[in-house]
Amino acid sequence: MDIEFPDIPRSATSVRGVALQADGKVLVFGEHSRNAPASSIYVMRLDATGRLDTSFNAGKGFMTVPNLSYANANALAVRESDGAIVVAGDSLLHLDQGLVKHGLMFVLSRDGFLDFAFNSGQPLFSKLVDEGHNWLRCAWQADGSIVVAGTVGSRDFYVETGVTKALTARLRSDGSLDLTFNGSGFVLFNEEGYLATVEDMALMPDGRIVVSGFTRLYGPVWPRTFGSWFIRYLA
Repeated sequence: MDIEFPDIPRSATSVRGVALQADGKVLVFGEHSRNAPASSIYVMRLDATGRLDTSFNAGKGFMTVPNLSYANANALAVRESDGAIVVAGDSLLHLDQGLVKHGLMFVLSRDGFLDFAFNSGQPLFSKLVDEGHNWLRCAWQADGSIVVAGTVGSRDFYVETGVTKALTARLRSDGSLDLTFNGSGFVLFNEEGYLATVEDMALMPDGRIVVSGFTRLYGPVWPRTFGSWFIRYLA
C-alpha cells in the first residue's frame, strides 16, 4: 500500500520500519518531507486488514512530529506492559559550529498520543558528546527505562570525519539520563585506531545490554570494513 496522510499534501515519504502491538495491529514509522531541511517523523497504525486504524491518535490513524530539521526515525520499540511506544532517531540542528547531529527521541501512549511523563510531552534532543550522535536502536527495560544505542560522528562511508564511536545510554521514564548507568548515563566504545559503528542492540532477560557493530579503517578512497565487534554491559 502507498503511505499517504489524509489532509496533508503529498510529500516525499520513507518507511523506516514496522512493529507489532500485542493485539496484532501494525505500527509503521518513518519520515515525510516537502521542502528540505524541514521534515516530519510519523507513526501510523494499521489494523489487521492493513487499513488505517482510526482509533489511533483520536481518529487520525497516524501522528507526526513536525518542523524538524533533516530528521531520521531509525528505531521503534513497544513496551510490553502497556503498549507505550518509543521512537529514536536523529536530527541536524544549527549550532555555532554549524550543523551538528543530535539524538532524537519521543514517547507515545499505546494509542498514539505524546506521553507527557516523558520530557513533558516534547521530543527530546540529546547531544551527549561534542561531535554529535544519532540513535539507531532502542529498547524498553522492565522498569520502564529506555536503552538506546547509536554512533558518534558520521556513518557516511565517503566522508572522513575522524570520529566514529559506539554510544550506549540509558534514560529514565521521564527522559533524564539514568546516572546509575556507568556513572554518567552513557558509555562510549571504540577500538583505538578504528572507526566503530553500531548495527544492533538486544536486551538479555536479566537486563544486560548487548550491542554489536563493525569497525572500519580509512582506505585510499573511502573507509573499508575491517572487522566486527560486540560488547555486553551490566544492567
